[in-house]
Parts: sequence; structure tokens; C-alpha cells
Amino acid sequence: SEAINSMFRWYREAEICYAYLADVPSNDDPYARGSTFARSRWFTRGWTLQELISPGVVKFFSKDWKEIDSRWRLSSQISDITRIDAAVLRGEVSLHSKSIAQRMSWASRRSTTRMEDTAYCLMGIFDVNMPLLYGEGKKAFIRLQEEILKCSNDQSLFAWTAAEYMGTDEYANVVGGLLASSPRYFELSNDYVPAEFIYKSERPYSMTNMGLCIDLPLFQVKDHEWIAILGCRATGDMNETLPRTQIGVYLALDLHNESIVQDSKGYFRYTR
Repeated sequence: SEAINSMFRWYREAEICYAYLADVPSNDDPYARGSTFARSRWFTRGWTLQELISPGVVKFFSKDWKEIDSRWRLSSQISDITRIDAAVLRGEVSLHSKSIAQRMSWASRRSTTRMEDTAYCLMGIFDVNMPLLYGEGKKAFIRLQEEILKCSNDQSLFAWTAAEYMGTDEYANVVGGLLASSPRYFELSNDYVPAEFIYKSERPYSMTNMGLCIDLPLFQVKDHEWIAILGCRATGDMNETLPRTQIGVYLALDLHNESIVQDSKGYFRYTR
């Protein structure tokens, strides 16, 4: 538990980190399109995300221990592979200057052997600590988000998409809460950043025994259905006074229970 909670800091304090890519031959050209380097399993594992980002210097080696190149020189290629900002890889931009949704999206295509490790491997990325409870399954990722909520007001944490509706414009109809059950739901959230001018609540939000307590403006789309507007937007809208697209969460009135419940494990976008 101590090792996993300290891992990100250990990498950060290392003078240099050597990344051994066991599936990359020494004659591979990492700068070529379709290179073996780009297809290496190392870039698909959950734990290697912090190994890639945290150290000041990272050097990559092929399967026979021939040096490939450094992270700094390969930053553009690695950015194409992982969708991590090249400036972050070069150390020119702070990791924590990136939104929660962006950092979550970096882990969306990665996998771990243990389900709980999809959360535990991200603790350093979000600068949080929590006890390790192997056997809790998907609850680990929920706990991670709850820890993030305690120290951040970045509402892009809620800007994710139900896997069943990725690539469609339809409402998701998966009943659930505001927190995602897996990093993979953030695959489409790589360009979402906070935009407080859209809506800034005077009351901080928090997790309670009744669930998430948060103030959000509602936009009614039809009887018994609303969009709760989030304080974030796509980076493509950054140069405009107001965004072309607003991001929100689909809500519906549960007539059977006579209460408002979320009817989507994702976000909904509408154009004014």
C-alpha cells in the first residue's frame, strides 16, 4: 500500500527512468508511421502511464537493450500514440494544468490485470491518496473520483460518455449516477476543460450519504427531461466569448418514484 501510494513520487524524484519495450526490435524506426514502437504494449498498460509522465527524464530501450531515444525527442510521436499533450511530455506544461477529463482520457485505452488497479494506477496522476482494497472491484474507481472531488472543483470529471453510446448523438439510457465506473468512459473527453464563466456555483459541491450534492443550471428539453449544464467546454471553443457547444448531463423525472434521477451515464451536447 505504501509503495503504490508513493510510486508517482518515486518516479518524480528519479534522476532518470529507463523504459524497456520488450516487443520493439532494435531496427525499428520510432519516427516512421506504423512503427512497432507505436504499437508497443507498454503504451496500453495502466501502470506505465505514471512511468511515462512522472520522471524528469525517460529513455526507451528495445528488446535487446539498444537505446531507442528519449521521451523529450519522441514527444510528438508519443503524443500521437497516447493523446497526452506533447508539452506535458517535454516538461514545459504542468501535469496538473490539464483538466480531470483530459487526464482521465489518457487512461481510457489502457488496461490492468486487476480491476482495482485501473483506479490505483491513477492516484499519482491526480495527486490523491487512498487505502487499497483489493476485492472491491469497480468501487475502487468510484472511490478515486470521490477523492478527486474533495480537492477539485473541475466539473469535467462529470463529462464522460456511456460506452454504449460512444460515437452517437442519441441520449444514453443507462441509469446511473454522475460518476463513471471506468476510465474508458472518458475516451471522448480529451478536449474538455473547465469554463467557469458558463456557470459558477456559489456553493461547493460534495459527496454526502445521499449522494452528490451540487448546484447546476437546468435546460429543459421536453416534459420531464432536462440537461444539467456543466462548467466545462471543448478546447475548440476556447477563442469564443461564448461556446458554440455546451456540455451537460441528461436528467429525467422518474414518474414511478416521483423523483428526479439521472438517466444517463454520460454527457449530452446541444448546439444553440
